Amino acid sequence: MKQPGGKSMWRGTGTAVLTMVFFLAMASPGQSAVLGVGVTGKAGTTGLGVDLTLPLITNWVNLRLGYNNLSYFSTSIDDLGGVDYQADLEFQDAPLFIDVHPFHGNFRVTGGVFWLDHDAILTASGQNIRVGNNTYNATFRADIQHGQDFGPYLGIGWGNAADDNFLDLPVAIGFSMDLGVIYVGDSEVSLTQVSGSSISQSDLDREARQLEDDLSDVPFYPVFTIGLHIRF
Repeated sequence: MKQPGGKSMWRGTGTAVLTMVFFLAMASPGQSAVLGVGVTGKAGTTGLGVDLTLPLITNWVNLRLGYNNLSYFSTSIDDLGGVDYQADLEFQDAPLFIDVHPFHGNFRVTGGVFWLDHDAILTASGQNIRVGNNTYNATFRADIQHGQDFGPYLGIGWGNAADDNFLDLPVAIGFSMDLGVIYVGDSEVSLTQVSGSSISQSDLDREARQLEDDLSDVPFYPVFTIGLHIRF
């Protein structure tokens, strides 16, 4: 399990890194137009985020790093391990990408890695709710975390935030899109009772293992984001 305070520490670190790189890139106005430094604001399955794009090979290969946050998003999940849950998600992650533009245009193929801090709290409540091998009149919660801190990413996208020829303007604005998957691996699950008739620890452990087995069938997290970039 991740230690308390890890979220705020990584959030502060991610913000500091992005700020430092941005100001280093923008330190010389005369060079920034040549470099084509791009900043992208985006939204999607990774929440709200920002990317900083720097060219490695002009109009061909870019380096992109960012930060995303999806806080307190709630949804229902039906029939997971035979139980219907209400899910509260709190995701934050920091991607590091290499974007390849094979046609020297907006289309890109992206590979990279995400630092992951993805947590979910699932709550189930009801009469005759099945937990493990028995039924109970109770409420319980499942705390879920992805079992690994880093996940490889592969995807495609549109937009070149570092294109220094875009409309031949000193400051350019364009559309950005990403579509891909993160390999998040197996998930770690722990179950605790909230209220109701007493649930045996063996049934809680058995239900947790069942949840882990079900989640292991989908070790990928989908990424779909859209946004706008500005190039300096």
